[in-house]
Amino acid sequence: MDELATDLAEAVKTLLTDAREILSVGYERIVRIEPHRLLGQKTIELNGWQSRTNTSMSTVINKYRMQLTAQTNRLEALNPKSVLHRGYSITTNKKTGMLIKSAKDVKAGDEMITELAEENLIESKVTKA
Repeated sequence: MDELATDLAEAVKTLLTDAREILSVGYERIVRIEPHRLLGQKTIELNGWQSRTNTSMSTVINKYRMQLTAQTNRLEALNPKSVLHRGYSITTNKKTGMLIKSAKDVKAGDEMITELAEENLIESKVTKA
């Protein structure tokens, strides 16, 4: 029994020594890889990518925002009613709805609607053409 107990103690001691050696070798490998340094480098790279992505997205968004503003301005300039804010008016024949471009477009007795800025309307009747 004593011999078996001694053999068992030796076997456990050997197993523990071998396990410690395996752990030590594994630890040394991990230390050589320096995971904390690698993690720090990858974090810095990720932050750089994130920053460049945000900058690129902002640039693209601003480019399209400027294009949209330019298109909006062009569209507003082409709007026939935009001239009303500069003091002009749009006059149409009340009966036909046709634009009155010259005195030839009306005759005595015709009713007209004149549109001013801010959708103010004036109705009038031609007394002399």
